[in-house]
Amino acid sequence: MIRVTIALPDDRSTEIMDDGLSVKEILNSKNANFSRATVILDGCTLTPEAMNKPIRELGVQGDCTIAVCVKLDNA
Repeated sequence: MIRVTIALPDDRSTEIMDDGLSVKEILNSKNANFSRATVILDGCTLTPEAMNKPIRELGVQGDCTIAVCVKLDNA
């Protein structure tokens, strides 16, 4: 189990989750739309391949932050 802080453009929450879940599964459980966004795990941008790996395989131990960053056209 790990403590995950999920930072979405309109919400931020911290939850205890199974470390066997992938980042994609975690974001889907929060109904997060990340199709046109950059997903960042502890400051590192994730590739589509990394998003499907269990979070423990990405080197996370204890706690982490997943941020979904959206760049708007006018920004």
